[in-house]
This record gives sequence, C-alpha cells and structure tokens, in this order.
Amino acid sequence: MANHQYSNVEYCDIHFCYGKANGNAELARRYYMEQYPKRNIPHAQTFSSVHRRLTEYGSFKGSNGNRGRPRNARNVQQEERVLEII
Repeated sequence: MANHQYSNVEYCDIHFCYGKANGNAELARRYYMEQYPKRNIPHAQTFSSVHRRLTEYGSFKGSNGNRGRPRNARNVQQEERVLEII
C-alpha cells in the first residue's frame, strides 16, 4: 500500500469534493477525477480519512503532523493557571 503525500491544496480539494458528495467517498472520488484528471487520484477511503483527521485533529496531517512536545491535561492546566495569574 503506497503512502501518498498530498499538498495542502490537494487536501483542500479532496475535502471539498467529499463535502460536495455529502460524505459519499466513492462519489467524492468521481468528482475529484472529473475536476483534476491529471492528478494522482486518491482511493475512496482517503476522502473519508482526510475528513476524519480534519475533524479530530484540526489538521489534514492528523496527530503525526503535530510538532513539538505533546500536550497533556496536566500541562494545559498549568498553562491555564499561569495565564490566570498574568
């Protein structure tokens, strides 16, 4: 199984087609093929995966796209206390 990397523009187009197809990944793939015939056409599952990652992580890249030290609940609570003091 190939691991394709898409640009942010391509991810936006993938997500747009998924929305246009009202969450139907197969139909989204057809829309994408019609709109961008010279591009690499993602698998149908990619459309739903991109939507899920955007919904869950707020990013097309998913949790692996985050950089830096991971934030946990304790760190967030400490940051909130510091902000209240300031």
